[in-house]
Amino acid sequence: MIAQYANNVFTHGGQTDVAGFGAEVSKAYIALDAVTDLTVYIGYHGTFTGHYSHDFSSADMTQALKIAKAFKKATLVTRTTCGLTDLEIERAVNRGNVFFTWCDSDTRVNDVMRKNMPKLVTKWL
Repeated sequence: MIAQYANNVFTHGGQTDVAGFGAEVSKAYIALDAVTDLTVYIGYHGTFTGHYSHDFSSADMTQALKIAKAFKKATLVTRTTCGLTDLEIERAVNRGNVFFTWCDSDTRVNDVMRKNMPKLVTKWL
């Protein structure tokens, strides 16, 4: 599931492999592609609580980069080894125009932001 919040904050809810994630992204493509200056974080898998699990394999990264090519206006930021810190998540949400792609990032981002999470706009299942 891809969720969109106000200020163009996008998250990924649930657990999928990279190919399954690509199918989810295709449902939200029009909304994602409409965002100028979109920052997309890729490079690692998340636990069921959205914390760092492990880095992408080379095959995962190849698939992720193919998916990301669809977003011509996006800036890709590859993170590995530890994932994003709470402060980095908070700053990115406040800045907006961001897509947190790892599994269950929706849970983690909402936990970090608590009551300051932007309002939910829509979800693509």
